[in-house]
Parts: sequence; structure tokens; C-alpha cells
Amino acid sequence: MVHKKILPASEASLIVSSYIRSWRVLEIRARTVAEAVRAANAYRLGYYDALIWATAKENGISTLLSEDGQEDQTIEGVRRLNPLLASFDMGLLE
Repeated sequence: MVHKKILPASEASLIVSSYIRSWRVLEIRARTVAEAVRAANAYRLGYYDALIWATAKENGISTLLSEDGQEDQTIEGVRRLNPLLASFDMGLLE
């Protein structure tokens, strides 16, 4: 089987670098991991979902967009919305 590249590696690298410069990267600390483990157990979240939630909570982020979980769920002040549902309203992000 022959694989075709969609983009040359150099062009893909430039695009990824551009995204990285425009995103705010949040640190995961030991306390973030501990909080994620607590939330995973308390709220029956998968570990990686709990880690994202814990990072958001520590950094004052009140809304997460995720296709996982309930349609509209708030855990300890962090709301999780599913942007892939027909009922999703961008106005909820304001």
C-alpha cells in the first residue's frame, strides 16, 4: 500500500508551531494529578477527563468543551458542554 502525505513535513511543522504560539499552555503539577485522582473517584470520570477538569479548575477556567460525559454537567464550578450535540449553543460560552 502506498501512503500519500497530505502536507509536506516542513509545512505541517510550521502549522503546528503557529498553533503552539497561539495557545496558552497550562502546567500539570503534582497537586493537579492528585486532584484529578480525587475527582475521578468522586465523580466517576475517566482519568484523562479528570486531569483536564482539574487543570481547568486550578486555572479558573469555568467551561470545558468535550464530547465525553453528560450533555451539560457542572462539577465544582467547571461546566462541561458537548459542542457536537445539535442542542449546543455558542451563546453558552459568553
